[in-house]
Amino acid sequence: GNKPDPDNLCAMSVAVMYDIGKILQVGGNGGWNSDGLPASNKATSIDINSSSPVLTELPRMSIPRRMANGIVLANGEVVITGGTRRGNDAGGNEVYAAEIWNPNTNSWRLGASASTIRVYHSITSLLLNGAIISTGGGAPGPVTNKAGEVYYPPYLFEQVGSASRLAARPIIRGISGLKYSHGTTMQMDMGSTESISGLSLISLSVATHSHNNGQRRIPLQFTQEENRLTATTPNANLTPPGYYQVVALNAQGIPSYANVIAVGAAMTAPQVNTTPYNPTGVVSPPPPPANVPPTVALTVPASGTAYTQGATVAITATAADSDGSVAYVDFYDGGTLLGSDTTAPYAFNWVTSVATAVGTHNITA
Repeated sequence: GNKPDPDNLCAMSVAVMYDIGKILQVGGNGGWNSDGLPASNKATSIDINSSSPVLTELPRMSIPRRMANGIVLANGEVVITGGTRRGNDAGGNEVYAAEIWNPNTNSWRLGASASTIRVYHSITSLLLNGAIISTGGGAPGPVTNKAGEVYYPPYLFEQVGSASRLAARPIIRGISGLKYSHGTTMQMDMGSTESISGLSLISLSVATHSHNNGQRRIPLQFTQEENRLTATTPNANLTPPGYYQVVALNAQGIPSYANVIAVGAAMTAPQVNTTPYNPTGVVSPPPPPANVPPTVALTVPASGTAYTQGATVAITATAADSDGSVAYVDFYDGGTLLGSDTTAPYAFNWVTSVATAVGTHNITA
């Protein structure tokens, strides 16, 4: 109603299922577009996973708004855009800045601002590239919008010095099908073996009057073997028959482009262009480089040096290992081990005797 601190209730609020059985409801207050009531900035999480719903009041948005729109992203964050601070008004009451709620930190942050007022009859939808399209709004009311604009959420970017640029995305290279019954195995081959941190199903948008009624996000349990992800489609209570985006997130939380699949035995596979994909198996990482043998060179004695029986022969050598370290150097007389040294400069003193054969000896290291 028309009170100083209105509640986030009624048809003018926004509700988004951001996780299994968990709904974020924000803003609103009032039941129709021309009631002239002030907007709320309150936020509530509603958990319907038990027989009795559990409501938890959350930190408030920084800007009150009603007739806004909400979109859940693949990482579970919720983006709220548009709306007005009162009624269906412009004239300074319109809200342009996006606000993003993070369920992991339970906090809000401001995003980029739109250029056009989006109020009564406006809608938003999640695109396959992870961006959000915002269209319409304002009629009947202060404006008649017949165009849209696209919002790119922050997790599509990376920071390079003091500037931001669109980040490289993980790629779903192949998928085991475009239609799945509930409780069946789904596999995807990624474009590389990089670690995947999350896999989400997001139902396609069904929106009207600032409400995206079909929207829900279902995070999937999955395993990863090299570049292959394996998951199971949830039951019909969690994923009502319909069409869903499937999105993978890498270790940095950057999402892939989405693939659209049908879930439900009676569903028809989406009519999309496909390219045949015949995997021969998972992609293994490249093998480690072959070990390079160490090198060793005898420096003393020089070839042809003569000694008398009973003399001490000083033997020295240099050794190196280009891809490791030298543990020790062995010194030989032909095939007979004379001794070893574990530290450079590598050396050994061979004490000959009258028993040492007279003749040529092949000293090596």
